[in-house]
Amino acid sequence: MVTMKKFVLLVLLCTLASPAFALNKVSVAEAEERLASAGKKSDGSMARMIREMELTERCSNARLERWQATYPGKQTHDALLLLADASALHHLPASDLPSDPEPSMDEQRRIVRATIHYLAETLPALPNFLATRRTIFFNNTPDPHGFDPATVLRDADTEPLQMVGHSEVNVAYRDGHEVLDQPAKKTSSQSSTRLATTGEFGPILQVVLVDAAHGQTEWSHWEMIGNQRGAAFRYAVPAENSHYQLTIPCGTGSPEHHPAYHGEFVVDPETGTILRLTVAARLPLPCEKVSGSIATEYGTVQIGSKNYICPLHSVSISYQPILIPIRMGRGQTSLEMMMHSVNDVVFTNYRRFRSESRIVSFGEEVPREPSRAHD
Repeated sequence: MVTMKKFVLLVLLCTLASPAFALNKVSVAEAEERLASAGKKSDGSMARMIREMELTERCSNARLERWQATYPGKQTHDALLLLADASALHHLPASDLPSDPEPSMDEQRRIVRATIHYLAETLPALPNFLATRRTIFFNNTPDPHGFDPATVLRDADTEPLQMVGHSEVNVAYRDGHEVLDQPAKKTSSQSSTRLATTGEFGPILQVVLVDAAHGQTEWSHWEMIGNQRGAAFRYAVPAENSHYQLTIPCGTGSPEHHPAYHGEFVVDPETGTILRLTVAARLPLPCEKVSGSIATEYGTVQIGSKNYICPLHSVSISYQPILIPIRMGRGQTSLEMMMHSVNDVVFTNYRRFRSESRIVSFGEEVPREPSRAHD
């Protein structure tokens, strides 16, 4: 019997927000033309121009790195990162896709079988390890310290996404379970609103692939993940078969929901190794405005003396309508606004996790805490 491990998307609602900012939709090629024609604009002017764009195609990591190298200003760097992250659920431009022919049905079945074997045999063999999760938080939430209700009411449709903080924590993977171990560095934030995710190290893969086996799965396309050619399959899971957990206070009853969801998984066609996974979910009535999505890319990392496939980069996106209390003279009313959040997460510094113990003689001082050793 397979034990389902739930992928949890948590949205902690503690502050204020306004509806999504109206953006100019452009292709990747059009975005490159606008960047090239910007000339020698200042860092702030370049960043403002970028924040007015929304990509209709996915910006690859390689292209983002080229853009950031060409336009290195701090504000421009952050704006380009957000521009690329917001496109994480889209397809790559057709010019970026391999022209290989679609595999036969027999070959597609072989690839899927290899993926199932990967999940059953390889993931359970992961060692206990630690990794550092570095997160940059973006949302359209006004700074509560400078919040002016009149301004929000007047400019409710013009609040763009902005970076509101960052964090760096250690994540421990022990006996197949993923837990936050300890802060690696202090967090910095202008807002207490948080979109949090867990499960990238394995549980989300098991949930999605098992659910997809009871839903619809079909061939999509070939694409490149770094230097690796990947076979992409799209899937759709109905609510009655969903084990994907979206935890958001909405409606009455429990904040935990198991909505219908869809997305794509991209795998190495030879080994079935997961290279990329996307999940997109939207709640039914009366919470139809609520959605949560995640896109995670996996790659080879060295833990100790061996190589393993682990998450490298993840983007999480959510939309959540919230009610904001507004003081009107001596009374109070409320205004519904749409909170839009984007998290950019990078996993680094993988190392083995081991606990050490030793026998001590009578009278020898015993350390207060057990020591840890990391390869």
